[in-house]
Amino acid sequence: MSFRIIPSIYLKDGKVVNKNTMEIVGDGDAVALATLYNNRGADELIIFDISETDSQHDNNIGTMVSIADAVDIPILVGGNIKRLEDVKKYIYTGAKKAILDGNKESNLELVSEASERFGSDKIAVMIDSTFDMNKIKTLKYDGASLIIANNCAREALGYGIRVLAYDCMYSFEDIISFAKEEKVYGVSHAGLDEAFDYMNFKAQLKDEDVKVDVLESKITFDKFKTNSDGMIPVIVQDYKTDKVLMLAYMNQEAFDLTVKTGKGTYFSRSRQSLWVKGETSGHFQYVKEIRYDCDCDTILLLIDQVGAACHTGNRSCFYRKVEDFKGGEE
Repeated sequence: MSFRIIPSIYLKDGKVVNKNTMEIVGDGDAVALATLYNNRGADELIIFDISETDSQHDNNIGTMVSIADAVDIPILVGGNIKRLEDVKKYIYTGAKKAILDGNKESNLELVSEASERFGSDKIAVMIDSTFDMNKIKTLKYDGASLIIANNCAREALGYGIRVLAYDCMYSFEDIISFAKEEKVYGVSHAGLDEAFDYMNFKAQLKDEDVKVDVLESKITFDKFKTNSDGMIPVIVQDYKTDKVLMLAYMNQEAFDLTVKTGKGTYFSRSRQSLWVKGETSGHFQYVKEIRYDCDCDTILLLIDQVGAACHTGNRSCFYRKVEDFKGGEE
């Protein structure tokens, strides 16, 4: 099982808030933030409901559903669970797991019933350093499949259940050491924000022999049939709609950087230089899959396009029809 890098979002009344100040973060758009995490290489996403009223809670449920629909990565959701019906609501948002609060006896009493109703793979329990670690064995017996350990991850190891290190201020060396323990799930802490370079971080972990999910290519660039300039044409396609967005070219360096960073990177024939799509415009292309054709002379890049693919501002460079041609067009 791969070691996961997992950011978290705190929701109040459907908006992203700072968990300490309760102030709205940016414009509060949770779906946009979740999509950004998804595209930048996060493996999963934790969402906490910190609503204060039933109406705020309902708004958060709606936002969770929207997030689950928008992203490809699994979501784990928790907060404000008072009864089995609340667990059901979270599972029905499309969540991979519902997170019960180990510091609340009422939540601990729900673990067995919830795992029987929805399956043990759907139930996680969050604990902190005040929790009696010996009770982890009981949680496993009752059907919990994951312990989310807030600042006590190492203490929670060794009880036969996977552990996610949450809010642990680990150094890079600490994370490597933790990742190589048995029954670890991943890590989540405050530093994993929207500016964090997930792909690069996971590449560093991979270099340290930590098993992580990264974009990989088993075919090397020299196996492709390139043109006389050592380049190969690349068709770029929206991974959800199959809409063709643009045609570009890659040399070996552009191909290798695309695989390493997860962002569409090409070689400009006019400028004779590498260019990362979106580096100046912000219209990045986040790579979901790389394919090549039967002749090994064309690459197909399946991507999630931010904004427009075309420099004209059109979603696709192929926005003109031959029957509509007017003289003088460039």
